[in-house]
Amino acid sequence: MPEYSFECTKCQNVFQSFQTIANMDKPLDMPCPSCLKDGHMIRLVGSPGLGDVLKLEATQKSSKPSNAFNDRLREIKKNYPGNKIEVRE
Repeated sequence: MPEYSFECTKCQNVFQSFQTIANMDKPLDMPCPSCLKDGHMIRLVGSPGLGDVLKLEATQKSSKPSNAFNDRLREIKKNYPGNKIEVRE
């Protein structure tokens, strides 16, 4: 399930929400979790944090993953139980 980022234009609170693609606009109709105001939510567009590490890996021409890449995989594995990510040294 994708994680979407949202921002309240009233208080500038940014938060993430896991939603199905069909429900990706659902948080737009909800009050801000910080200031509780209705009608001020916008969805932010961004890229996953893993993308920056992958770009770095591609430029290093190494056959072995870097420590930064493995650290990021460990972080993702820890934060998303049930995933099938394997960290290879």
